[in-house]
Amino acid sequence: MDQPHEPQRDQSRPGARQASRPLPRSAGASGESADRLTILAHELGNILDGSLRSLGLAQRALDDAEQPRPGETPDEARRRLEIVRQSLHRMAELVDAAMRAAGNGGAHLSVPATPIELGEAIFHAVDVLSPAAAEHGVKINTIVSNGLCGVPAGTLYPVIVNGLTNAIEAIGAAAGSGGSGGGLVEISAGWTEDGRVRLTIRDDGVGLPNAATETIFRFGFTTKRRGSGIGLAIARSIVEEMPDGMLRLFGRTDRPGTGRPGAVFEVTFRPTAVAGGTAGAA
Repeated sequence: MDQPHEPQRDQSRPGARQASRPLPRSAGASGESADRLTILAHELGNILDGSLRSLGLAQRALDDAEQPRPGETPDEARRRLEIVRQSLHRMAELVDAAMRAAGNGGAHLSVPATPIELGEAIFHAVDVLSPAAAEHGVKINTIVSNGLCGVPAGTLYPVIVNGLTNAIEAIGAAAGSGGSGGGLVEISAGWTEDGRVRLTIRDDGVGLPNAATETIFRFGFTTKRRGSGIGLAIARSIVEEMPDGMLRLFGRTDRPGTGRPGAVFEVTFRPTAVAGGTAGAA
């Protein structure tokens, strides 16, 4: 089975952490909403799944330390453990934010409030989900513009995780329905000409259900056998709370007649501040 490519990176990974944030009030374009516990459980579940996979890979690398297999060295184990450490930190922040939103201001966890940059949020999400990608033979290519250095991720981390998870699962579904195994996910981020940030995740999976349009963002709608139907609803709610925030999901137009039409997950927003300067195109 193919292993995922090391992400292509033209931005260094900063050492900041993500700030606590309130959970979104609304969970769907239809006006329906999920309770805060459901939203929290969904966001934690996505991060926890990747963290457990990383722990398993780290354990295997340590068990085979005397006769390591390719890619299963002690250094790789340490890298995986660092990914898990950062994931636990993000989960603690989500729990902390939930307790604050519920009015338990004095019962919060001790987590720093230093915002994480968008580039680090993207790279960490890719690291967390790379074990799941490898299981499906999915390669992940990541390109983040150097011009985004200093742009805070704000509330986007769970949105990125959701978009990547859906892309990987769409490729896995294509293989499960009789198509060829493996596939490619491309995640990129950069400035638009009008000073907004665009984050795009492309896959070559099964594509979108017919006439899905706004239905896919409705709370409770899912095409997955074990899907909850809240991931995209939560993601859109988070994005729409950002300045000029917009989330779109649409079919690719460059793969006609392939049997795997793929999809594009696109987020655009206008950052309110950039560390060391003013938000704008670079």
